Amino acid sequence: MVDRKDANLKLLQEADDIQNKTIEAANRALKNVIDSEEMGIKTIEEQQIQGQQIDQVNSELESANSKLDKSQQLQNKFDAWAGNWLGFKKGRALRDASNEINQTVFKQFAHVKEIYEQEKYDSISRTWSPAGMVLCTDPSIPANDLFDPTIQTAESSWSIDYSLTSLDPEGWTYAYDFSTLNKNNSIGLSSPKWNSYVRRRKWRFTEKKNSSNDVTEAIRERNNARKAKVVSTSAATAEKIGYIPRGQQVSLVASGLASTNRTNRANDGQELDEDSQREFNKLQSKDKIIDEIVDKISSTVDNLGNLAKEMNQETRNHINKLDKTEELMQRANEKTTVVNSRLRHQLK
Repeated sequence: MVDRKDANLKLLQEADDIQNKTIEAANRALKNVIDSEEMGIKTIEEQQIQGQQIDQVNSELESANSKLDKSQQLQNKFDAWAGNWLGFKKGRALRDASNEINQTVFKQFAHVKEIYEQEKYDSISRTWSPAGMVLCTDPSIPANDLFDPTIQTAESSWSIDYSLTSLDPEGWTYAYDFSTLNKNNSIGLSSPKWNSYVRRRKWRFTEKKNSSNDVTEAIRERNNARKAKVVSTSAATAEKIGYIPRGQQVSLVASGLASTNRTNRANDGQELDEDSQREFNKLQSKDKIIDEIVDKISSTVDNLGNLAKEMNQETRNHINKLDKTEELMQRANEKTTVVNSRLRHQLK
């Protein structure tokens, strides 16, 4: 017949081995989530530094635009001093500058990623007729030669963008005129009314190419990769970590060592010998250690979720700042073209 004391000690030692392995696994998991947390904090710090650098660039661009405005004011004074009161030279210079700017814009069509297709309603035929295509960034600039929306296929690089609100099933939004859509960021009505005479829909270039906006794309991709890595690590950790799987606790209950499935609860009232009681106390102590580790893991995983949200917000801020950078650079380039054109005509 098996001695009860020896049987109890054997079961307790086996449970102790399981707990030791569980503590080791939990500590490894805790280290992983802490490393992920540190990486997330460093990523946010890097994003904040990048944001400050972009702010500095935008500040310098705004200063450059202001100086170019002053240059044009000085050129106006020079025209008045030189007797060009009628503005013939200025007019010719502005026309030349406008042509140069338009040529630059059309050269940049290879980098265009979004475009509006426009149509007008013909009250006589009661049909919609094409009204050309324009740039999303500046609807006053036509882009009719960019592509033909009537021959697009599923394999085409251009596709209708349904991310906007108030769209019909074909992606159109309706309004009284295009000026109304321009003022409302191209948000109109999802269906035509009696006074809806124009409609517009957005097309997006889906194939990735090198463009003038590579900086924006690089930051987006880098931060998305970092965020995905942090989220995947935290999710995997959350799934794997739990309380100790103690398959042999049924045997412990049957042997009288415990009355429930947790060794840190009271036993069934049976007296244990001194050695068994000492081993049982060790199990209770390690149960508390495991609970503490699991609590730390849970708290760190929560922090990872907050960090992921903060990184996402920083990324959005970067995108907005970079959009502003691109706009300021475009304005500065156009003003520089005007100033140089006027200077050439003034020196003639």
